[in-house]
Amino acid sequence: MKQSIEQELEFTNNLYCQLYKENLDLKNKVDLSSFIKSFAKNINQRHTPHIKGDLAEYLAQMYFLSQGYYVFNNVSQHGFIDFVAISETGEIRKIDVKCITRRKRDGGIINKCKTQIQKKHNVELFYICTETGENFFK
Repeated sequence: MKQSIEQELEFTNNLYCQLYKENLDLKNKVDLSSFIKSFAKNINQRHTPHIKGDLAEYLAQMYFLSQGYYVFNNVSQHGFIDFVAISETGEIRKIDVKCITRRKRDGGIINKCKTQIQKKHNVELFYICTETGENFFK
């Protein structure tokens, strides 16, 4: 059954609130994989790519928060940086989140390239899977 955009946004907002409340109880570093798997029943193929991208960005922010970073969102929907993470020591990381997608023929990860402006500003691409929590930098 196809859902309206309003239903998808409400579902996503409720999921974010649930994830946020769960994260308040976590101590120090989060095992992101088990954190995501606990919500796997809600993360499935019925989501549009837009919703999966939002979820990937939120999970990435939760990851950086769990690593002790301060996280600052981009207020623009369209930008070359999704958020900025700053460590206690002052290290500044400019992050663009990419949802991990795989090729059907061999299961390999489809890589995305940095844009010219991302290269100019030393933006890091952070890949994350919304179903397993697998993540890495490129």
